[in-house]
Amino acid sequence: MATRTEGSSILGQTELEQFHRDGYFVFDPGVGMETIDAIRSDMEDLYSFEGNETYVDRDVTFVTGIRPRIMNSWHIVDSARELALAPRVLGVAEELFGRKPLPFQTLNFMLGTEQPPHMDSMAFYSDPPDYMCGVWVALEDMDMDNGPLVYYPGSHRVVRPTAWEEIGELLGKHIRREDYPDHESFMVDRRQQWHEYCGKLVEMHGLEPAYGTIKKGQALLWAPNLLHGGAPQRDNARTRHSQVTHYFFEDCRHYSPVRTEGDRIFWDYLDWVRDPPVTYGIEAVHEAISHHAPSGAKGVVTTHGPEDPLLKLDGFELGQFDAGLTEDEPALAELERVRSEGATFLVIPKPLLWWVENQVPALQHRLEFTHRALLRDGGVCAIYALD
Repeated sequence: MATRTEGSSILGQTELEQFHRDGYFVFDPGVGMETIDAIRSDMEDLYSFEGNETYVDRDVTFVTGIRPRIMNSWHIVDSARELALAPRVLGVAEELFGRKPLPFQTLNFMLGTEQPPHMDSMAFYSDPPDYMCGVWVALEDMDMDNGPLVYYPGSHRVVRPTAWEEIGELLGKHIRREDYPDHESFMVDRRQQWHEYCGKLVEMHGLEPAYGTIKKGQALLWAPNLLHGGAPQRDNARTRHSQVTHYFFEDCRHYSPVRTEGDRIFWDYLDWVRDPPVTYGIEAVHEAISHHAPSGAKGVVTTHGPEDPLLKLDGFELGQFDAGLTEDEPALAELERVRSEGATFLVIPKPLLWWVENQVPALQHRLEFTHRALLRDGGVCAIYALD
């Protein structure tokens, strides 16, 4: 998984050995205190919301009137985006994994999460495996009273389960989609089962916790299979301002094993952190086609009508792939039709990525395993070669 790339100069041998041994290490992200303070200031208004209802965000602490975390603030908060793209962080990650890192998610916290131990790889899995990491940056000093990160050194060497059946066998409880009235309630119990399983791993392997009592401006990077969570916040009058950025790496594809059902994989299309953030529209899709598809080639674009302006791009012959199909067999038949008529690539614009991922999974499977992805960009489009 982690290899030192030729010409690396940021990390020493001690840090590399610690990462291999423990699955994490603390380092200087090379970000000035003015940026660290700006994130706290820029995020302040985003944490509060009107009303007396408790804010619910999966397994994160529920606090009346306060959002315990803000997801993907990088879209609108310049300072959060700057931290996610910090050159030294990107350089450290590239040295560890030997590939270019691609940030895809930011999480900002005002308070401790008190999350139970978990591995990120069950939510963020890469193919090939283990090309993912998290980086947690303290925006204020951390101690045992304000709910620091808790992690289990060496736990990344514990074998991750390859199927939900393994989890069910260990816990003596199998969770099946057909036993639930809706997908949401099924996912609630599945996440709970995953946390129970991770807790069992801690017990079975005698893993000992360590705590991220790091100083303001320091960063802690961890491997995808490192068990980690949030320690109890002993002092509820305190804050625990911090930012997590999750990174995948170049030349990988991605999915969330927590969503898998049997052999069905929901392949993800991620909106990569970039500066400036991409603005979705016809121009962005056309730019992606021009950059990734062969010039002058014949292709198809998933649309709801043959007059869609996406189909008009100088230098390309673009036809419609009917996005109104909601079952696998007609979608696969449509794929073979456009191929027989000479289409050499397929474009799926951002608003229809949910369609191929959720409504026609056999089409997505065919595109991923029989054909070839030229681009997977959740902020713009996906492009598949149909050769």
